[in-house]
Amino acid sequence: MNEPVSKYANPYWDGHIKPHRVEPDEIKNLCLRAFQCVMSTHGVASIYTNAEAEEEEQDLDIPLLLELYRERAEPDLSASLLRIAILLRTLEDQIIDIDTTGNFSAFLADLNADPDEYGTVFEGDGITLRLRECCNKIIHAADFRPVYDNSNSPTEYGGWAMDGQLELQGIRGSKPWSVTIYLTRFLEGALAFCDEAKKY
Repeated sequence: MNEPVSKYANPYWDGHIKPHRVEPDEIKNLCLRAFQCVMSTHGVASIYTNAEAEEEEQDLDIPLLLELYRERAEPDLSASLLRIAILLRTLEDQIIDIDTTGNFSAFLADLNADPDEYGTVFEGDGITLRLRECCNKIIHAADFRPVYDNSNSPTEYGGWAMDGQLELQGIRGSKPWSVTIYLTRFLEGALAFCDEAKKY
């Protein structure tokens, strides 16, 4: 294609390759949002724990807020992680395509040096949970299940806190797979990825 003859020319005829626009800062903001989704459950759980100790009513004096929170916590986490996974994979592909030095591939090798850092594989052949594979599993999961630790919270009150693990299950071809992703380690890896990506 030829370069547009002016800034008013039809953008279709722009001679440059036009990849998807992916901003590392958007991914970082989503990482913060996902982290907040997990950590906020501890604050909410403490409200219920304190209420039980003081024998207050189950929904305290903010029933609408707590009900909305119960409805939105997991969907918000899911939406943030799904967006992170899509953007991170796309950005990785874009940088590898333009990196003629091999520096970015070397960075990825270091980032994924510990095969057990980002999670555990419980079922599925040939799965290694590198950062990109975690993204794949988030995208293709049929079951998205944050793990809760309610050992210090009254189950009848609903005061459960996420413990930072995310269980994912799905099927690839005809074979089931099951993994657990360590969310804080995954988000740390994504942030390190974004910092490196800004160099390209």
